[in-house]
Amino acid sequence: MLFERNLKGETPLSICSSLKQTKAVELLEKLQIVYDYTRSKTSDLLNDLEAEEVKLEKEKQRKKEKKYRSKLAKIAEKDNCTVEEVEQRLKS
Repeated sequence: MLFERNLKGETPLSICSSLKQTKAVELLEKLQIVYDYTRSKTSDLLNDLEAEEVKLEKEKQRKKEKKYRSKLAKIAEKDNCTVEEVEQRLKS
């Protein structure tokens, strides 16, 4: 709560700086070093978001591959051959 921003985007530290209250600025800077965990929280949130993006991309790729395999299976069934034979024909 001490290091959060108000609706204008100001922090207690920036307010004290603009009011030229040097003792308050010094105190808040010391407290910030010890108690401000917002950077680590931000880092954690960004890491979680990146992990979620990777997970979604893998899932998307898996669905795409499953759809491809399904199409190959239908072609193989229609032509009365194996999926491997259909893949071989598509490659050549």
